[in-house]
Amino acid sequence: MPRLSLSKAEKLFMEEGVRENVRGDGRGRLEFRSFDLETSVIPLANGSARLALGLSEVLVGVKCSIGDPAPEKPDWGRLEVVVNSSASCSWELEAGDRSTQDLLWTQHLSRVLSGENVLPWATLKISKTKCWVINVEVMVLESGGNLLDAISIAVRAALLDTRVPVITVTESGHKSRADQIEVRDDPRHSTPLPACGVPLLLTVLSVAGYLVADPTLE
Repeated sequence: MPRLSLSKAEKLFMEEGVRENVRGDGRGRLEFRSFDLETSVIPLANGSARLALGLSEVLVGVKCSIGDPAPEKPDWGRLEVVVNSSASCSWELEAGDRSTQDLLWTQHLSRVLSGENVLPWATLKISKTKCWVINVEVMVLESGGNLLDAISIAVRAALLDTRVPVITVTESGHKSRADQIEVRDDPRHSTPLPACGVPLLLTVLSVAGYLVADPTLE
């Protein structure tokens, strides 16, 4: 969110509103803005969502692919996430450039979404050497503040919308031969990804000794 310079009078006015539990846009201190959310908006994705929160707009696509498990967790599936900002996104950064901010968001979401209870990781194991890799791609289309919260809502919605293809595994019986994996591309033959454990992020600021949720420049 861009840095906002306030005069002493403006700061006192804002703090008084927070003390009275009335913000400039009419919300209370802990009241979250309403938002518009659509799912299944990308036809070729396994799951997707589009969110508009104020002026912020985020698009998330999820694709399931077959890959190798992480060496430190050979019996789990994996989740990969990447955040990119659209070149048309009209916003200013406090420091650094857009690619640096995208990397910071990617790293933060990767940590949040790698928790043990986020997904049923063991059920994403396919064979002795292969697993499902859940690829989450986030595109920031527009920024109107509080983007991390907006991204987390859209990511959770997209993962809840995700359907994992049904597969058939034929074990080779030999260590030197890979198992044969047949993927059914028909979306009617798929199962929902159990993603109820995906967390939501909430940005909270301290103003005049009170907690303020979902902050905006206003």
